[in-house]
Amino acid sequence: LSVGLTGSLSESNNVPGTNDGATIQVGTILDTSIERTRRFWSWLNTLKFQYAQSRTPVLDRFVKSQDQLDIGSIYFWKIYEDKAGIYSRARASTSVSPGYLVKPTDSTISRKHADGSITTESLSANQELSLTSYLEPLLIAEGVGLFANPTQTDGLTVRIRLGAGAQEAPNRNGYVLNDDPKTSAIEIRQLKTSNQVGAEAEISAEGKVNDKFSWKGKVSWFIPTWTSTKSFQTGFSALQTDANVGASYKLSKALSIDWQATAKKIPVVLDKWQLTNVLLITVGYML
Repeated sequence: LSVGLTGSLSESNNVPGTNDGATIQVGTILDTSIERTRRFWSWLNTLKFQYAQSRTPVLDRFVKSQDQLDIGSIYFWKIYEDKAGIYSRARASTSVSPGYLVKPTDSTISRKHADGSITTESLSANQELSLTSYLEPLLIAEGVGLFANPTQTDGLTVRIRLGAGAQEAPNRNGYVLNDDPKTSAIEIRQLKTSNQVGAEAEISAEGKVNDKFSWKGKVSWFIPTWTSTKSFQTGFSALQTDANVGASYKLSKALSIDWQATAKKIPVVLDKWQLTNVLLITVGYML
């Protein structure tokens, strides 16, 4: 169990291309796992929660900048020691608190509903526009297939999975930002409920350079071959990608500098690349 607090602070004054003032981010991280291992099988359960709020010179109030909850469970049946076998897994990914949109100036909102109709409304500066409710958008995924661990050392561990998968997006009338920079209005789109079946693959790697510096990375793909929603495509044109990479340098037992970057494209939620890049000072404890 790892529990931590994160924070960052930057301030600029008379710097070309930036707004004068301070940018503050504070947040929390919870990362825990439970694993049972026997000779012919192992079972790993994980939970990771990240939440942060930020305040910038452009928007003079704290707003949610990060909110991600991932729960996973995976069972490995070992055919060849720890190097190869069959896996079965389930995962749920969502945001815990309601989502909203806040703009520093008066804006026009173009709201596209699930039936294709469009309505417009006004949004005043610093006013909250509700987008999603609790635990929305929610993505549930299951999979079964083959795994291989070609390298397992302290310096480098590589894991590969390939199999069949299914996923469900039981959305509840929430909206996501889907803005077109070519228009003056801000576009939002209503989420749709969808069920999909297809193929999945994942490659992950992690390692330690020394006792202080560690790194990890993972990329996973899902190619739907069937979908319950006609407006969603199948095949490689609907390829879902979720990638993340991170590094950590321990300054002490409870203090570290952490870098995290993610890139994901999930068409059933938003058919655009979602990118994050964060450098943080983390105060936490391992239990």
